[in-house]
Amino acid sequence: GVMSVFWVTLAVFPGVVTRIPSVGTDARNWMPVVLIATFNVGDLAGRYTAGVVDAFVSAKTLGLMIVLRTCLVPLLIFQQIRPGRFGDTHDAQAVCAVLVLAGSNGLCASLTLIKGQRLVLPGQQTETASTILALTMCLGLVLGALTALPISSLTAQFSPAPSLP
Repeated sequence: GVMSVFWVTLAVFPGVVTRIPSVGTDARNWMPVVLIATFNVGDLAGRYTAGVVDAFVSAKTLGLMIVLRTCLVPLLIFQQIRPGRFGDTHDAQAVCAVLVLAGSNGLCASLTLIKGQRLVLPGQQTETASTILALTMCLGLVLGALTALPISSLTAQFSPAPSLP
């Protein structure tokens, strides 16, 4: 689970997310800054929420949440390559999509680490479980970065050309 969480997140963040253009007429292009700030706030909120809702989220529900996160990948890619398709509310939809990606990243990653520790007996098995969880997290980061390379290069070809001021 923890590998999947980081794989999906790094596949689209920051490569795809920072290339989502604003549909506004502001030539300064604040959209990447807004989306990165939104991601950081959402991730922090998700990590904090994990400690609060841990008792209420079952392993099956957590697994379903992790699988459903993959739907955000095509949504964010579509918002990058077809920014005008969503109408005037495109910027708000992009911010909401990034907020869901970030919040679910913090929540699911923290919950999988919390629940993974509880699956083993206290003592030496806890250390082994921690090592395995850290290894799968690193594997997810590597796979996400490797997946981001072709996604970013493909979406860059289909993205609209930036307008000059």
